[in-house]
Amino acid sequence: MSTNWNYKLFTKYFTTIRIFSQKYQVGSMYELEFKGKKIEVECVHITPIRLADIPEYTFFTDTGYDKETSLMMFREMYKNKVDVNTAPFAIIVFKQNLNY
Repeated sequence: MSTNWNYKLFTKYFTTIRIFSQKYQVGSMYELEFKGKKIEVECVHITPIRLADIPEYTFFTDTGYDKETSLMMFREMYKNKVDVNTAPFAIIVFKQNLNY
């Protein structure tokens, strides 16, 4: 289930910040679910990065929050799973077909 932080799921291209994984591959299609609706998206770009190195403007557009607040959210989200200070993350750009 996706969270529509900053209403990003209503745009043709949007980002998600995830723990780096081979699960995500450029050119592959993925199905996201948001409020009971399934959305098919294509992965168009992946940037491996440490969470602390993500620029603040990326957090603005991805989460709708500043960097400090976003980092606190990620620490809470991944608490007892990974150390967000050392775990590899990725900024993933998805593209969806919008019919306006």
